[in-house]
Amino acid sequence: MAFETNHFWINLKNFTWGISQDDFLTTWKQVLYAENLDLNTNSYYVSLNKDSEWRYTTAAQVNWFITAWSNTFAYCDWWEIYDASTWILKYTLWNQALNAWQFNGYLYFLTNNSSPLNRITIANAAANNWTWTVSENITTTWDSITTSANIYPVVVLLNTKFYLWNGDLVSVVDQDDIVTNYDIWDWEIVWLTRTGWVFKVYTENWTIAFWDWETGSIDSFLEVQEAVRWVINDGKIDYILAWKSDFQSKIKVLTWYTIQDLLLTRDSERLWDYLFKITYSQTNQWWRLSNQLYFVQDGITSDDLVSYGTWNPTLSKWFNIPYSKDSLDTQISTISAIKWVELTATDRLYIWIETWAWTFMEYIDVNTTTPTYKPSWYLQTNIIDWWSRIQKKKIEQIKLVTSDCDVDNTIELQYSIDWWSFTSAETIIAWTSITKTEVYSKKDVFFDIAFKINFISDWTTTPKLYEIQLIYSNID
Repeated sequence: MAFETNHFWINLKNFTWGISQDDFLTTWKQVLYAENLDLNTNSYYVSLNKDSEWRYTTAAQVNWFITAWSNTFAYCDWWEIYDASTWILKYTLWNQALNAWQFNGYLYFLTNNSSPLNRITIANAAANNWTWTVSENITTTWDSITTSANIYPVVVLLNTKFYLWNGDLVSVVDQDDIVTNYDIWDWEIVWLTRTGWVFKVYTENWTIAFWDWETGSIDSFLEVQEAVRWVINDGKIDYILAWKSDFQSKIKVLTWYTIQDLLLTRDSERLWDYLFKITYSQTNQWWRLSNQLYFVQDGITSDDLVSYGTWNPTLSKWFNIPYSKDSLDTQISTISAIKWVELTATDRLYIWIETWAWTFMEYIDVNTTTPTYKPSWYLQTNIIDWWSRIQKKKIEQIKLVTSDCDVDNTIELQYSIDWWSFTSAETIIAWTSITKTEVYSKKDVFFDIAFKINFISDWTTTPKLYEIQLIYSNID
């Protein structure tokens, strides 16, 4: 560990493991906080995240999105269905659509009335042929949808039937529109997922029932220990939001019969609010994008879009906050619906957002060759005390490795000593491909130290950070 006599060094590089859940208990590939930065795409450097490039102002809230081949449609709380690419009104349902899915050549819409199923063929929807082609109230045997909840997850099984919960019932619809209700128990169902031939039925009393769809019987139970708000099913894994209060949200992982905590709301010694404060309960606020799982949290100052995972399969999965401001660089107050759509030219992430003055829909072209970037944000490192808060230390030198900087695209290094505010140490404006900057002027004494790196962009390019090296000496 020795750099030279009585000198020591710490390297912070490849910040690819994202945000830690503890100020001190961390790896060198984690940071205390990072927002609007891309920590997952490239393990060699950190850069600003891609920005959304345009928007449509809306009056109604988008409940979610549904695709028909290459077309994407948004269905809203005012009963309308819009083409998401043009924001042209395509159809107005009799009631509000709470969920939508593809089944047996149709797009199905579940509405909040007494005969709730509506549908249109995928071919007609894709051709924008909606007038006179939507069949409303297609079933006569369906029980009325309960009004106690506003989310209705649907499980499609082998395109021969679909399952959804309705109060304390599981209702099954087959290709001939025949509805069968299964009265599994008297508890209210809050979510339904499937792995193989087994359905996992989540209930209001924290219990998970493993229900065999072939035999129609429950073969086992599991306790969650907290109230379940929603569940994301991704392959054979369930990501569960378990909720006690606004400050005690957890994400749990269920892999077959094994359940463990993945994420716990926690307080930071150096951040002024709780991190990962997840307070929502809607199915439309999560989506899978390539190798990352996206969901919404009640952020430090607003709603944030949080990603879990990595673009690089060789890297560990971790949490990041890639999106917290809209295309006008305005703080987002609400993110109500997100969805990834895979197109022929690019992958696209649709986001319905609300700021303090506007409601609108934006999207990010993930694979675009001419991206725009977030104009500014910062990365804050975890606290470095080299395992001792009673050992006094002195900065001897700080080294930064950067690239793609100029007067309009800068990286500023700040540092915080012993719980104090951040002080500027150096601003990098050098454009060379790899720039090593050495700071000798800061000789502060510290017990612990943390760094903040401010990124500034001119929107069409992004500065890159590769490494920070702190060289220090012990002085007592």
